[in-house]
Amino acid sequence: MVGKKLQQTLTDQLKQGATPKGLALSCAVGVSVGMFPLMGLTTLMGFLIGYLLKLNHPTIQAVNYLMAPVQLIMIPILLLLGEWITQSEPVSLNPKTLFTEFFTDIPNFFTHYGPAGVHAVLAWVIVTPLVAFIVYWVCHSLFKKMSHFSKENS
Repeated sequence: MVGKKLQQTLTDQLKQGATPKGLALSCAVGVSVGMFPLMGLTTLMGFLIGYLLKLNHPTIQAVNYLMAPVQLIMIPILLLLGEWITQSEPVSLNPKTLFTEFFTDIPNFFTHYGPAGVHAVLAWVIVTPLVAFIVYWVCHSLFKKMSHFSKENS
């Protein structure tokens, strides 16, 4: 009984939002969440957004995980953009300094780098809608063409 219920739940998740529009939106959410500048939150964010919008969770998470290298590249970019937007003093991006400060005095680390994280999130909030729109538009066009192609060949 439990096996059938689990199987049905997984099947429903795979099929949910499996239209060109739904898959394109799922990809846009995956890319957007995957660029979030604070590590460790993207899976939960993708799950919550997917649940609320009834999108395809496997697509969101796959794209999110594929974005991991991009996230690492975007963190300093969004941090610098956030500092520029808020006219804040720059923080050190030297990995050795970051790790040393984190492991020697965690409260001080968050006092020092916490505002920088907020500034990076602000930059993410500003940049993400444009990125999401572009990803959605490109993916929707591709998925529509793929949908028409598969209907013609069946």
